[in-house]
Amino acid sequence: MSLPLFYNVENIKQKENLLNESVSTFDWYCTTSASFNKVDLLFTLLRTREGCVHLRTREGCVHLRTREGCVHLRTREGCVHLRTREGCVHLRTREGCVHLRTREGCVHLRTREGCVHLRTREGCVHLRTREGCVHLRTREGCVHLRTREGCVHLRTREGCVHLRTREGCVHLRTREGCVHLRTREGCVHLRTREGCVHLRTREGCVHLRTREGCVHLRTREGSAPQDGQSSCQFFSDGRRKVDYVLVDRLAGDGEVCVDLAVEVELEADPAEGEMVLIREEFEARLLEAGLEMERDTEVRVYGPSFTRLHVPWQVLSREAEFLKIKIPTKKSYDLKQENGFSASLSEFWRKVNQPFQPNIPQLGHSTTKQLSHYAPTPHHTPHQAPRHALRHATPHAMPHAPHHAPHQAPHTKYFGEKIGLYFAWLGVYTQLLIPASMVGIIVFCYGCYTVDMDVPSLEMCDKQQNFTMCPLCDGVCDYWHLSTACGTARASHLFDNPATVFFAIFMSLWVATFLEHWKRRQISLNHSWDLTGLEEEEDHPRPKYETVLLQKRQMMRNKEKKNEKKKKKKKKIETGVEKLTWRDRLPGYLINISSILFMFGLTFSAVFGVIVYRIVVSALMAMSPDPETKSNVRVTVTATAVIINLVVILILDEIYGAVAVWLTELEIPRTESNFEQHLILKAFLLKFMNAYAPIFYVAFFKGRFAGRPGDYVYVFNDYRMEECAPGGCLIELCIQLSIIMVGKQLIQNNVFEIGIPKLKKLIRAWKGKGISLEEREEQRARPPQQWNLDYTLVPFEGLTPEYMEMIIQFGFVSLFVASFPLAPLFALLNNVIEIRLDAKKFVTELRRPDAVQAKDIGIWYNILSGMGKFSVIINAFVISFTSDFIPRLVYQYMYSQTGTMHGFIDHTLSHFNVSNFRPGNAPTSSYLPETTVCRYKDYREPPWSAEAYQFSKTYWAVLAARLAFVILFQNLVMFLSLLVAWVIPDVPKNISEQLKREKTLLVDVFLREEKEKFHLLQSLFSSKDQRGSDTSVVATWSLNAVISHPCRLGVLFLKQCDDGTY
Repeated sequence: MSLPLFYNVENIKQKENLLNESVSTFDWYCTTSASFNKVDLLFTLLRTREGCVHLRTREGCVHLRTREGCVHLRTREGCVHLRTREGCVHLRTREGCVHLRTREGCVHLRTREGCVHLRTREGCVHLRTREGCVHLRTREGCVHLRTREGCVHLRTREGCVHLRTREGCVHLRTREGCVHLRTREGCVHLRTREGCVHLRTREGCVHLRTREGCVHLRTREGSAPQDGQSSCQFFSDGRRKVDYVLVDRLAGDGEVCVDLAVEVELEADPAEGEMVLIREEFEARLLEAGLEMERDTEVRVYGPSFTRLHVPWQVLSREAEFLKIKIPTKKSYDLKQENGFSASLSEFWRKVNQPFQPNIPQLGHSTTKQLSHYAPTPHHTPHQAPRHALRHATPHAMPHAPHHAPHQAPHTKYFGEKIGLYFAWLGVYTQLLIPASMVGIIVFCYGCYTVDMDVPSLEMCDKQQNFTMCPLCDGVCDYWHLSTACGTARASHLFDNPATVFFAIFMSLWVATFLEHWKRRQISLNHSWDLTGLEEEEDHPRPKYETVLLQKRQMMRNKEKKNEKKKKKKKKIETGVEKLTWRDRLPGYLINISSILFMFGLTFSAVFGVIVYRIVVSALMAMSPDPETKSNVRVTVTATAVIINLVVILILDEIYGAVAVWLTELEIPRTESNFEQHLILKAFLLKFMNAYAPIFYVAFFKGRFAGRPGDYVYVFNDYRMEECAPGGCLIELCIQLSIIMVGKQLIQNNVFEIGIPKLKKLIRAWKGKGISLEEREEQRARPPQQWNLDYTLVPFEGLTPEYMEMIIQFGFVSLFVASFPLAPLFALLNNVIEIRLDAKKFVTELRRPDAVQAKDIGIWYNILSGMGKFSVIINAFVISFTSDFIPRLVYQYMYSQTGTMHGFIDHTLSHFNVSNFRPGNAPTSSYLPETTVCRYKDYREPPWSAEAYQFSKTYWAVLAARLAFVILFQNLVMFLSLLVAWVIPDVPKNISEQLKREKTLLVDVFLREEKEKFHLLQSLFSSKDQRGSDTSVVATWSLNAVISHPCRLGVLFLKQCDDGTY
C-alpha cells in the first residue's frame, strides 16, 4: 500500500484524517523541502497497529502521539508539551514556564521570570518571587510577602501584617492594631494598641514595663526570650512543667547537640550496655516513686541526652509530710476592705513605713514553681510571667500549701537554704563592717591630725640633732643622717599611735559581737525557714567509698576461696568489711601528711626567695652612683617585693585548691559531709599559710636576727640580713598587708570571677565559628532547647571557694588590724561588689545547684571562732613587738626626766665605734671621714662600757613590759569577749516568744482533737446497751488513757464482738 505525498495542502482536515488512519504496515516517505517552492509542512509519519506515533520537525518541533493517550513533545523555542489520555500533563519551558495538568484537576506551575503559579481544582495558588517579592494567592484569600531591603510585608484577606527589620527595628502591623518591636542596643520595645510593653536586656538585666505596672527581673545572659522558648520549660503536652533534667551519654562540656533528620547507626561501646541497664533501673525507680518522665526523641551523633522530670503535686505533698514541713494550723481569711477615714489613715501609715519594710511577696506552690521557671536562668528570661505571681501573691491564696516563711528571700527558695545561709552570712558580715570601717577611719584621721604634734617624729626630722647612722650595707654604703628618714617616720605615725591600741581592742570585741550576732541571725533564719526541727540524717556513702569497699570485699572473697580451711571465718570476714578501717586509709593519711609538709616547705621557700630578692636588690641599688636611686632603695625594694609576693600567692592558691581536692580523695571519706569538712580543713590550712606567711615574716621576724654593726648575720656569706626602717617595721607591715589584701581581692575575687567566665564565653563563641554554613543555618532554624544551653554552663563546685575568700579576708581584717586600720573599709568596699558578683555568677554563669537544707554554715563557724581568738594574740604581739607603743610608755614613765617624749629617739639609738668594723665592712669612701661613732637602733651597751655591745638593762625592761602587755591585753580582751557573749543571748526574745506560742497553739490543737475523740467514744458507748466484759474493760482502759493523757496522739483500737458491738 502506498501513501501519497501532499504539496501545498490547503485543507487541514484532509491532513488530520490521513494522520488518524490505521494500517498494518508502515512506510517511510522522505523528500526535501528544497524540491518544492510552496512546501509549508514536512511530515514524517510513523504508524503502527496499536497506535500512532507522529514526529513533526517543523523548525525543530517534534510531536509524538500514541493510541492510549497523546504524548506531545514540542521543542519550538525550548517548549515541551506532554499529554496523556487520562489527563493532560503539559510541561512548557518557554521562558522558564512549566505547566502540569491532570484529569482530576488542573495543576499549573509557571516559572516565568521567577514567578511560580500553582493551580488546582479546589483553588489557585500563585507564588511570585520577582525582585525579592513573594506573592501567594489562593481562592480563600491573598497572601503577599515582600522582603525588599530588609522589610517583610505579609498581606492577607483578613488583614495586613507588616514586619519591618531595618536597622534592628522590628515593626509588626495588623488590622487590629500595630505591634512595634525594637531591639536596638539590647533594648526590646513592644508597642500594641492596648498598651506599651518595654523589655530592656542591657547588662544582664531584664526590665519589663507595662501600662499597669513595672516588673524588674534579671537573667543570666540578659537576652529577650525568643519565640517558642517558653515551650522548652514544659513537656510535649504543654501542661506539665519541667522540674528537673537528667543528663547521660556525655560527649564533653560546652557541646550543644544537633538533631538529625535520619537515623544513624552508632558503634556500641562495651561498657554502654551495663550503663544502659543501670540507667533504666534508676529511671524505673523514679517512676515507681511517682515522678513523670519524658525523653528525647531525636537521634544524636554526639553530645548529651536529656531526660526531663516532672514532680506531681501528690508526690510533693508526700515528701513534705515525710520531711515534716509545717502547714498552717488555722484557716486564713481575707481582710475586709476599709473605707472612709480609717482607710486613709491606714494608707498614710503604710506609705510612711514602706521604706523600712521588706518587699518580699508570698508565693504558693504554683507561683513558686513559676518563680523557678521565670527566675533568672541562662538564656532564660521571664516571658509572659503573671503579675500576681510577682506582685500580688499572698498567703491567703494558698491555704493548703506548705507553710512558707514570711521573710524568706527568693534566692533561698530558688537555690536552697544552704546557699541562702551563705548570702545571709555575707550580708551580716558586710553590715557589721560598716561600724568597724567608721572607727578605722576615725583612727586614721587621728593619726593624720596628730602627726605634726608627735615628738618622736619631730625629733627624727630635726636636722640640728644630726644623728649619724651606721651604713646600711658593707663597703659601698656610706654613713647617713637620721633626718633623711623623716618621711618614713611621719608615715609610720599614721598607723602607729595610741589610738591603734584602742582600735585593736575594739576589733577584738567586734569579732565577738559579729559571732554572737550571726548566732542570733542564724536562729532567726532557722525559725523563718522552718528549719528548727530539722534533724541531721546520716548521709549516703559516697560512690568512691562504696567502690573501694566492694573491692575490699572481693579481695577477701578471693582469699577465702584460695584457703578452703578457713571456711568457718567466712561470716566474720563478711561482717568485718562493712566499713573501711584506719589501716585501709593509712596510705592516704601518710600521703596527706607528707604532701602538706611539702606544701608548707614550698610556701616558706617562696617567702625566703623574696627575702633574698630584697637583700640582693637592696645591695645592688646601694652600689648605684645615682643619689636618687640610693635614696629610694627601701621604698622600691618593699613595693616590688610585695608585688612578687602577691603573684606567688595567687599562683599557689590555685595549686593548693587542686591539691586539697586530690588529697581529700585519697582519704576516701565515707559521706559527702565528711568529704566537705576534710576538704575545707586542708584548703584553709594551705591557703592560710600561703596568704599570711609573708605578713608573719614582716611582723615578727624581719630585723630580729640581723645582728649589730661589726657582727651582722649574713646570707650566703655575702649578703646581710635586712633590717627594719628607723621608724620600725610597722609601716612595712602596713604596706605589705594593704597591697596583698587589696590586690588579692581585686584580682582573685573580682577580676577572676568576671574575666574567666567572659573568656570561656569567647572561647565557645570562637569554636562556634568553625562550623559549616549548613550547620549554622540549621541551628538558626532550630535553636537548641533551654536544657542544652544550661548544660553548657560551668558546673557548681560547692561553696568552699566562696567561703574561703571571705575567711581569708576576715583574717586580714582581724589578725593584723592594729597595723592597718583601713582594712575594714577596703573589705567593706570589696564585699559590696562581691555580693553582686556572686549573685550574678550563681545566676548567669553556673548551673543551678541542687537545693540543700542546712541549719548553719557548718565548720566555717568554728574556723571564724578560732580566728577570732587567734586575732587577740596576734594583735597583742603586733602592738607589743612590732610597734613602738611599749618602748614609748617605758621611756615616758621610767626614763624621761620631764615625763614627756622628748629625747625618745636618742634613748632608742645605741652607739658603735667605727674602729670596731671588720675588715671590708667599713665604707671605702665616705663624705663624713671624721665620723668616729655611728648610731644604730637597739638597746645595747655603748663601746666604752665594760660589757660593750651587750643588751642593756633597758632592753630587758622593755621586753618585760612587752610580755606583760601581751598577757594583760589577751586576758582583758578575752574577758570582754566572754562578757559580750554572755550579755547577748543566742536566741532573740521575739523568736523565743514565738516558739512558746507555737507550742501553746499546738497543745491546744491536740487537746481539741483528743476532746473530740473522747466525745465520740462517749457517744459510741452510750448508744450501746449490751456490752461484753472484755469490751467494757477495753473501753474503760481507753477512756482512762484519754483522760490521763489528753495530749497523747494515737489511735485507740477496739475489738469488734460477734453482736456488732465494740
